[in-house]
Amino acid sequence: AADDLWRKATALFSQIEELYPGAMNVRTEMLDRNGKVTSVTELRFANTLGENGEVQSELVSALEDSRDVTAARRARRQERRGKREEARFSLSDSPFNPKRQERLDLHPSMEQGVIAGRACRRFDFSYRMEANGPRKGAALVQRGMAWLEQQSGRPLKLEYTFDPLPRRVKRLWTVCLFEPEEANPWVMREIRAEGQGGILFIRKGFRMVTRFEAYRPVTGG
Repeated sequence: AADDLWRKATALFSQIEELYPGAMNVRTEMLDRNGKVTSVTELRFANTLGENGEVQSELVSALEDSRDVTAARRARRQERRGKREEARFSLSDSPFNPKRQERLDLHPSMEQGVIAGRACRRFDFSYRMEANGPRKGAALVQRGMAWLEQQSGRPLKLEYTFDPLPRRVKRLWTVCLFEPEEANPWVMREIRAEGQGGILFIRKGFRMVTRFEAYRPVTGG
């Protein structure tokens, strides 16, 4: 029964694989060692598709502690592009992708729960991702839990960390939330990441919320 539930999730992924978010909002809070917010950055991006189907983001606006820094941020992004390949994300690089199940180690759990009023079941997993940008070619593994709606198999939540963690990051936990959108069975609506990083004895916490909007088809989008 557990295997059937996961197969339902991969079948649903095939239905939404031809979609990508046309807009993306990112809010980042930096915290001191006592957990107090010391700065807030808010970014808005417009997304397009690259030649290989990866989502590429162009900065629309940037605020740092309510101060408009769009021009400076754009210049910084352009400079980075000239020095090295910029990291991009691909919605197809997912443990739910039926074409990439050979990269997945899956362990159904007996634990059940309720998310957004829907009964769900937990699956523990590790998934070998495709690292890109500065880490291109390196081994990168997602380790965590997936929560699927009972009966339908629709993903409700994905939570995980990375192995290895990004440089200078000491702790990181990421939660992806899914919900239906119009005629689509589900889309990724939000990613919440919380962690801690720093250099030597300087430790800072961070919270990041990325929200996806305006999903559109890959062809003709």
